[in-house]
Amino acid sequence: MIQPLRFAFLLALLTSVVGCYAVETQSRDLPPRAAEPPRPPPRQPPPPAAEAPPDPPPTGGFRVPPDRVPPRGLCRIWYDDLPADRQPAAMTCARAQRVARNHGGRVIWAASDRAFQDGEVASADYGQVDLRGVPPDRLPPPGYCRVWLDGVPPDRQPPPAQCPQAERDAQRMGGRLLYMPSSDVR
Repeated sequence: MIQPLRFAFLLALLTSVVGCYAVETQSRDLPPRAAEPPRPPPRQPPPPAAEAPPDPPPTGGFRVPPDRVPPRGLCRIWYDDLPADRQPAAMTCARAQRVARNHGGRVIWAASDRAFQDGEVASADYGQVDLRGVPPDRLPPPGYCRVWLDGVPPDRQPPPAQCPQAERDAQRMGGRLLYMPSSDVR
């Protein structure tokens, strides 16, 4: 008679050998395994939200001649180095902020009815515009640009031009590009 412990051992051994043989035999007799269904791609993180336009610079008070305060609902770009009568015309506030963000200047608007009497306006400063050495009467007309060459007399400067051409000329000649915004108000 086989002792119970030996019997259990032999049974386990026989089961493992037969089991392996059965599995191996079965795997040879089976058709090739079908490809696993495609897994969905890993979840991508959501794209970042569209970048919000930068906030305008902090606003503050600023004083201009009362007759130069832009009408209610409009703005004006103010260049500190220009006389009041040479400042750009009033324009929509969206345009004024866009132009000042790209080219510099201070955007002003009437924050109250009192601004039309005392000239105290709200403003957002987008940075200084370099107009040093440029006589106000030599600035380009509204909507145009001009190359300004330092050290060259005003009467020998290149004439105002459409901005794309003036930009190319400024790169070629090495001068500053002056821009005078036009109004979008008709």
